[in-house]
Amino acid sequence: MPLSNPIISRVAPVKVGGSANAGVGRIASAFDHVHPLIETAGPTSLDMGDILTGEGVRRVGATLVGRQFDILRLANNASTSIVTPVDVDPVLSAPLKATTNYVVVWVMSYVTAALTTGLRVGMHYTGTLGSNTLFALLGATAPTAMQAMATGADDGLLGQAGVGPGATTVIEVLYALVRTSTAGVLSARFASGVNGSSVTIGTNSHMLVIQQ
Repeated sequence: MPLSNPIISRVAPVKVGGSANAGVGRIASAFDHVHPLIETAGPTSLDMGDILTGEGVRRVGATLVGRQFDILRLANNASTSIVTPVDVDPVLSAPLKATTNYVVVWVMSYVTAALTTGLRVGMHYTGTLGSNTLFALLGATAPTAMQAMATGADDGLLGQAGVGPGATTVIEVLYALVRTSTAGVLSARFASGVNGSSVTIGTNSHMLVIQQ
C-alpha cells in the first residue's frame, strides 16, 4: 500500500443545515452558535446575565443573574478599650454593589472587662446609603437580661454603655436592611462603653450578607 500525506483542513466545519438554528434541536446547530440553557420543564431559553465571582445564581424572568450571598467568620477574638468605634475585623466586612438592597445579619458572642462596661456596636459603609436603611440590635447584656434598639444612622452606636456581662459569654444579633446608592464596603464596628475598659467579640462570630 503506498504511503500518502493526508491534508488536514484548518477551516471551521460547515454549519449543519446552514443556519444557527438548523438541524435537529440545538444539538445539531451551527458550530459557532451560542447555546442558551434550556429548562427541562419549559422549554424556555435562559440568557446569561451578569454573575460576579463568588455569587450564586437566580432566575429573573428568562435571564440568569448573580446574587451576592456571603457567610463570613471571625477567626480570632477582637478587642477594644476605647469609646470611639472601630471595625471589628476586616473579615466581618463585605463589598456591596450600587443601587442594591441587602439583608445583613451579624451573630456575635462577647464578654466585657466588668459588669459596668457595656459593648456598643454599629455599622459603617464607605459608599453612600439610600433611604430607609435600618440597623438594629437584639442581644443579651447578661445571662438573664436583654436589650433591643435600632437606628437608621451610619456609624450610629447601639447598646448600653454601662451594662455588660463581665466574664460570662453572651450572644447578640445585629440586623441591617441596607439600601445602597453607590458601591462600598460594609463593616461591623464596636466600641467600649467605658474608656479604658475592654470589650471582646469572640472567635466564630459570623456575618451573613444576602442580596435581595
